[in-house]
Amino acid sequence: MPVYFKYETPANALALNRICGDPLLPALVQWPLDEGGRKMIFIGSISSELLNSETSVKIPEGHLLSVFCPFEKNSVDIPIGLARHGAAGCVIHHPVGTPRSCEELPKISAKLIEKIPSIETDEDEFSEDLEDKMGGSPNWLQDRIDFSRSEFVAQFSGMYFEKIFPELKGIFMGGMLYVFFDSKLNQGFIRLQYS
Repeated sequence: MPVYFKYETPANALALNRICGDPLLPALVQWPLDEGGRKMIFIGSISSELLNSETSVKIPEGHLLSVFCPFEKNSVDIPIGLARHGAAGCVIHHPVGTPRSCEELPKISAKLIEKIPSIETDEDEFSEDLEDKMGGSPNWLQDRIDFSRSEFVAQFSGMYFEKIFPELKGIFMGGMLYVFFDSKLNQGFIRLQYS
């Protein structure tokens, strides 16, 4: 059963379940880089407690699953690349660290991930219910993506994301960002679809 969520409430610097802000990366974890060697923007993190209880993904206690995405202001090439091959994004799990900022990237205030108590939706994979959610099945905007070796973690509506974070307008071109993770191989990936 999926868990639907929103992210409108400001989060403090140490909130584990959050969208944007500074990632809680330990000093020994290198900041993820895109294919051009530039630091990727932090999309969000989910705690092991929330992830292990609400999805099929299992990571060690006290860890976070963090999602990073290439970003270049006003670029259409990056979202198109994410839609076509998705190789540029990064999903990692790591111990909780301290907030790390990056001067090269826009400074964006973090928002808290908050579960929506109950929401009636059609859990069909090609449903028109396109809310942000964790677990369950992805709601595809286009053809189904093969993720047979990974577990579905979450989906983020580009329309909602860009409404909450206007400074990142165009990052998903209004599409849907899907996050997947393979607990056995300890690696994940993102894909983008738009209509």
